[in-house]
Amino acid sequence: MQQPNPRINILPARRGWQWLMQAGDLIGRYYQVFLWLALLWAAISLIWIVPIIGPVFLLLLTPGLQAGVMYAFARADRNEKPQSSNLFAVLNGPARSMVIRLAGLLLLWLVLAVIMLSIAAVILLPELGQITDINQLQLSDLPIDRVWLLMSLVLIVFAVISLALFFAIPRVAFDQLAPAAAVLESIRASLLNWRALLLFGLAQVVVSAAAIIMMSLLLSAITLIGGAVAVMLENLILNMFLMLLQVLVCGGQYLAWKDVFEHNEADQNAGRKPPSEYDQLIA
Repeated sequence: MQQPNPRINILPARRGWQWLMQAGDLIGRYYQVFLWLALLWAAISLIWIVPIIGPVFLLLLTPGLQAGVMYAFARADRNEKPQSSNLFAVLNGPARSMVIRLAGLLLLWLVLAVIMLSIAAVILLPELGQITDINQLQLSDLPIDRVWLLMSLVLIVFAVISLALFFAIPRVAFDQLAPAAAVLESIRASLLNWRALLLFGLAQVVVSAAAIIMMSLLLSAITLIGGAVAVMLENLILNMFLMLLQVLVCGGQYLAWKDVFEHNEADQNAGRKPPSEYDQLIA
């Protein structure tokens, strides 16, 4: 059921940190489920190794999988035990077609972004066209002001895409809002809450840095074992670490959507129930 024009709350900066911490608390309550969910997601992500088709297919699946993780957090948030199969809840629900359309928009944006940035690189750095061997490229040979301008353009383009998707995924998956409208609404809500989102991003950096230090110590101990087994174990731990961070971020997105978008009571009863199991989360 589409939820028209809910109120957009403007929240203090500290909420950005709290979203991530609360998501971590929910993971801690049901850590076994979220570990299995992350492992399942990591296994699905291996499809990217298939040339051309794999990355495209994974890109089209990713918003639906992210929404599925948010669904698991929705259950945990309501003190109902999530399941690893919740990863597919949205892709098996009534919002599936709209989530896939949102993924199609993402694919189109990425293609257009690469084309636009490639043209910008040719215009700003024509010196690149004279290089026959990429190994000969030296940053000192390029005009630093134009390099910074190009890097700023890259940052702006992908920041806009990130803001467009941040709230759009839960709005489409949970509220079944049309993808184009959800994207515009997501950008507006993100800009209104830029302080909270900035602290949310900084919280990710802090948590990631702490986790990287701990993981480095663990991988160093595993390296002492040596051999192919150690290499396989290191790759498995690294993949699980990255996927758990992604799960944590999805939890923060869910909590951010719940805080920022305020529906009336009737909308909450209709739109905040998970997409394929409405009867299980009636308040």
